[in-house]
Amino acid sequence: GMKYHSYIKRFIYEEYFDPQTTDESTFLKTLFNNPFFRKECLVQHQNTWCEMKGLVDEVIYKRLDCQVTNLDFFDRLYNHDILRSSGAIIKSFPIYINSFPVTDKLRQIFLLPQSSNYDLFNDNDRNEFIFHVLQGVCLGGDICQFEDEINKYFEVVKSIYRDLICVQRNTSTGNLMVQSYVYKIKNLQGTSLLPPLFPISESKDESIDNVPSNNFCYVTVDPVRRWVNVWYHAACEYFC
Repeated sequence: GMKYHSYIKRFIYEEYFDPQTTDESTFLKTLFNNPFFRKECLVQHQNTWCEMKGLVDEVIYKRLDCQVTNLDFFDRLYNHDILRSSGAIIKSFPIYINSFPVTDKLRQIFLLPQSSNYDLFNDNDRNEFIFHVLQGVCLGGDICQFEDEINKYFEVVKSIYRDLICVQRNTSTGNLMVQSYVYKIKNLQGTSLLPPLFPISESKDESIDNVPSNNFCYVTVDPVRRWVNVWYHAACEYFC
């Protein structure tokens, strides 16, 4: 259900970028005000694509961690009655959170703080980009037909993660290291002409963490190849 409401796009930038010496807010604001970027990166409003008009005065964002280099990060799911050894996702009694269906123990990890296994991933774990990628894929889009096996999700997560980050091997230690910087874009503030970043942001404050929807916009910066990647998904109003 994400096919018509999501995209991944890549851009090349010229100026040197390093969060230690470059102001992240200025970089992101310049990005979202760039005419070519705005032409290519449309937003959804009322289930239709529209171009961003009006200047962006401020980008509301959160810097995510990006240190994980393999799927071993999720091995703990097999040891706490969330996944079977075969990879099957254990089902649970269906409940709804803001009209979002939670039908198995994996989605409880993402959407149900009262779950006994919610603390399996602490705040630092949940700030890892790969956790966000799995969450986005598992929650899916409108009228999502959930998978019964985790391996299908992992295949997609691995593919997206590799596309969006830059990994290099440390010549001294031989260990893999992520070179990219990742930003979760929560909202854009600007003139009255600027459309909402997400189609349901008028009814839910997307600047608040843990809002039960699958609206997201991630910007990853590869300082080695000077690439900017954008992964955007606007949850259909089915989730309102």
